[in-house]
Amino acid sequence: NLIKMCRDGQKAAKQSIFALHRGDKKKALQLIAKCESLIQEQLFPIVGEEPTLRSGSFANVLEEYAEAKLFATWLGVTSDGDTDASATGDLEPTGAIMSISDFAIPLTADEYVGGICDLTGEVGRFAVQRGTVRDTEGVQLCLQTNQAVLSSLQMMAQWPSSTGKKIQEVRRSVEKIERMLYEMSLSEAAGGRDMKTDVNITDASDMNVDQE
Repeated sequence: NLIKMCRDGQKAAKQSIFALHRGDKKKALQLIAKCESLIQEQLFPIVGEEPTLRSGSFANVLEEYAEAKLFATWLGVTSDGDTDASATGDLEPTGAIMSISDFAIPLTADEYVGGICDLTGEVGRFAVQRGTVRDTEGVQLCLQTNQAVLSSLQMMAQWPSSTGKKIQEVRRSVEKIERMLYEMSLSEAAGGRDMKTDVNITDASDMNVDQE
């Protein structure tokens, strides 16, 4: 039962991220709230009785939840912020990154850092979306975000046990966005030819979740 509930929570968080990429702000917030409610009302009571269950599936859903909240906040999509959460359409990211104390649900350092690392993947995908419409400032914000995350990780005295591989992915994301900006500048100098990039935008099939 715990594993099934964790899967349901992860599914809601993943779907919220996909909704954010589509610009469906209202749906994204509904799915994040669904995930948050499931964690607080159903999963935490179980783990509270059996603390050893904190690792594994439960830690995974918390990390996925953290990623979704971080991405929504970075995009400026919040239930009490300036963004109209009832709207759909273009997103105007603020670039804000939540601290671990900003979460309504308490996270461990491993879960928070894992979510931050995964955030850079979504920021990289968003950079591709902005690059296709030649939004140089938008791509630059994506690069600044991922560079800041990478710099912060590199300054840590000790990484959480599961972070090593993810840091390499963050580094590759930074390199890809840097290359994207370089190609955009070449395209502009050449008169606006189509830009090519090897950064893939995740679609529904890649995420392995059922869309609602």
